[in-house]
Amino acid sequence: MIFPVPLPDETLCSLLTRICRLNGIFDFRDFASRFFGTPVAASFVDGRIDFPEFCRRTDEAYGESGTVLDQLTALHAQVRIGELSSSFLDEMETGARKLSLGELAFHDATKFSYCPECRRQDISNYGFSYWHRQHQLPIVRYCVLHEIQLERIKVKRMKLHQTFPIPSDFGPHLRNFPQKCFIEAKDLWLGVAKMVCAIFDATTKFDVEIFEVALLSELRARKLMTPAGAIRMEEIIAFFSDSFTGFGTSAQDKEGSKIVEQAVWSLINPASGIVFGRIVLCYGLFGNWQAFEKKCQWAQVFSVNRTPPMSAKKDISTVQELASFHRKVCIDYRYEHPGCTRFEFTKAKYRSFRWLLHNDRRWLDKQLPIPAVTMQQIELFEF
Repeated sequence: MIFPVPLPDETLCSLLTRICRLNGIFDFRDFASRFFGTPVAASFVDGRIDFPEFCRRTDEAYGESGTVLDQLTALHAQVRIGELSSSFLDEMETGARKLSLGELAFHDATKFSYCPECRRQDISNYGFSYWHRQHQLPIVRYCVLHEIQLERIKVKRMKLHQTFPIPSDFGPHLRNFPQKCFIEAKDLWLGVAKMVCAIFDATTKFDVEIFEVALLSELRARKLMTPAGAIRMEEIIAFFSDSFTGFGTSAQDKEGSKIVEQAVWSLINPASGIVFGRIVLCYGLFGNWQAFEKKCQWAQVFSVNRTPPMSAKKDISTVQELASFHRKVCIDYRYEHPGCTRFEFTKAKYRSFRWLLHNDRRWLDKQLPIPAVTMQQIELFEF
């Protein structure tokens, strides 16, 4: 079995395709059955990969499981920005968690992206073109090397059950027209793409908590977030419109605004947002990865405590979490100060008192009732 050397920024799907073609394997399911270390799958893209077993069966031609995940997937970078937990990555490296090839490849349904100029250069250099890892992320719409908009191809999933294509398999007739909204706001989306590249190459690692503290403190400083932790979506969209030329100026800019909204949801709940969506906010607030790294370093030095949980006006689950948080503050204070009055709690825990007063007043009144006002007769004269 011949195992080719991975090409710069190549995806795992692209490498597996080259291995199969180089060794004359026409039905890629045969390769999956032999090297994925999991039961035979009816479809190649649905075959689940046991990474430690994959590395063992390939005689570690591509290193250990951690190296494969770092160089051929975006999982390490997602952990670096807090979109995935470190335990998730540990489970992947040890084989406790097994993702399918489709889950590793499809960040946006079954759409693949490529740079026409990269495709031309790859064919000239290697005789074929391959899938670049950074091009497949849904927020990356520009090629950093050539600063041109990426082309997007939608492949039917049924065509991926037995084989897997590469960009040089598609003719020029499948080329898509560039989207106007990304052309008008080119500086923004090209800057986001460059920041993604910087994250892939970054060596400095911060805790997820430090990452979020640095980002949230900047949102508060720019008044894009309320003191209680609610995201101001309209203000954020307006901020991007004021900060970047061309953003929001076109009637067709719904796609750009949608990505910014998904970026905000990626901050509140990564599972419901967009992959690497947090980077849109990072670039909008800081301009480059180096500036954000310095912000994280300051947050780490001063051991900044994490701000209260984030919320959105229509996010019911987050409101419930806030209620639980502030109720616990009240209960803990009463336990530490038996017989405390409502006024004492207000002075000691003003933020929690204000939140409960406006959002959970019935519960607050039961815990710390308002003192009853008693009427007393005042004697004005002595006899």
